[in-house]
Amino acid sequence: MKQYGSYQIDNDMWYKKRNHIYHLLGVYDSGHCCCIVATYSLKTKRLLIKGANEHIPESKILKQFIEYAESKGLQAAVEECQSKKE
Repeated sequence: MKQYGSYQIDNDMWYKKRNHIYHLLGVYDSGHCCCIVATYSLKTKRLLIKGANEHIPESKILKQFIEYAESKGLQAAVEECQSKKE
């Protein structure tokens, strides 16, 4: 079972530029390396756990991850609507 020192959240703008996708990254090696642990889609509301046979984050971490992605997605939608009005 892989152990991570901490987790980070990143949207998909740097990978394939899909702004509805968020990634939960597991950080290891004293913060020098990270890998995608889970992915959440705002369109489908689907959570995918990558490499579940190696590591599954605690449920509270996954819940916080989903709440963060949903709040950021809502914030982005509001900003987009406001920019269209101007």
